[in-house]
Amino acid sequence: MFSVKVPLRVPCVLDEAVCPLSTAHNICDYPDYYNALYYPHYHTAIFATAGMFCAWLLKCIVSHHGSCFLCPLTFTGSFLLMALLS
Repeated sequence: MFSVKVPLRVPCVLDEAVCPLSTAHNICDYPDYYNALYYPHYHTAIFATAGMFCAWLLKCIVSHHGSCFLCPLTFTGSFLLMALLS
């Protein structure tokens, strides 16, 4: 099972505080902007093992589901974790 990147269907605007300045900056200071899904080369530890990737992905999905009012179903994550680990 592989994740597939698709364009956002809902507009998402980042707060100015989470966006880097146009000058030299440290990417570690802007984790919301330099998301591991879109900048995997900056997050090699997340992709080091399947287990670490699954844990990160599950955390992201649970976090998203808790804040997204467009996702109508209750998400527990257990089915996804079992599918990813099998």
